[in-house]
Amino acid sequence: AQRTNTSPVSVADLRAWLAVVASDAAQGREVFTEGAAIASTYIADELRRAGVEPAGEDGTYFQTVTVNGASNTGTST
Repeated sequence: AQRTNTSPVSVADLRAWLAVVASDAAQGREVFTEGAAIASTYIADELRRAGVEPAGEDGTYFQTVTVNGASNTGTST
């Protein structure tokens, strides 16, 4: 389906989005954190509000991703 809201995204809109997803509450959007859930839920809500049709699982904006492994080199700061 096509979007019904075709108004351009304003600078103020982008700042508002970034204020949420880059906030301390989003905890850097690290995998397996509450912050990632906060940011992803906010983004899904904004997509819904903009009229974007969900393409995720079970009619949602989300997709399950399996993590098979992770390693840390210990060089991050």
